[in-house]
Amino acid sequence: MYFHSILVWIYTYYIYRYSISKKYNILFNIKVIEKLDEDKKTKIELTVAVALVKEQKMDLILQKLTELGVSKIIPVSMERSIVKLDKERFNKKKVRWENICKEASEQSKRTNIPIIEDIKSIKDLTKEDADLKLVASTKEKEKLLNYYLQSIEDCAKIIMVIGSEGGISDKEEDILVSNGYNR
Repeated sequence: MYFHSILVWIYTYYIYRYSISKKYNILFNIKVIEKLDEDKKTKIELTVAVALVKEQKMDLILQKLTELGVSKIIPVSMERSIVKLDKERFNKKKVRWENICKEASEQSKRTNIPIIEDIKSIKDLTKEDADLKLVASTKEKEKLLNYYLQSIEDCAKIIMVIGSEGGISDKEEDILVSNGYNR
C-alpha cells in the first residue's frame, strides 16, 4: 500500500495534515491526520514595492518577504535599477517569482501566497492606496521607522518602498514624499 503525508489548505483558516493511501489503480483514501495551528494571518495588509535587482538577490528578497508575511509585492523600475525587463521577459520572471513565493509559503506554513503585481514606476506608486506609506530612505530623518509603526493603531494597509543597491534617487524620493510617503 502506498502512503504519503502532505500538507493541504483549502481556503480555510486552518491547515490540515492529510494522508493519502492508494487502494487500487484509481481509488485513493484521504484521511485527516491532524489539524495544525490556525493561520497566523495578521490584520495588516503589508505591501512592499521593491526595486528590480539582479536575479539571485530578487529571489532571496521574494523568499524572505514571503516568510515575513507580506501580502503583496510590487516590482518597481527605478532610475538606479540595473535590471530592465520588457513585457515578455517580465512574464517569464513573474512565473518564476510566483513559484518562489509559493515554495516559501509552504516552507513557512503560510496559508496564502503573496500577490506579485506587474512592474510599476515611481509615479504609479503615488496612486497606491494605503493607510501608511513609507520609503526606505538613506537620508537622515527626524523620525525612525519604529515611530511610524508604534503610532498605527487601526492601520489596515501599509506600503513600504525599498530601493536598489544605490538607494532611491533624490528625485524619486521627493516624488514619493510629496505624495504622502514618509521617510
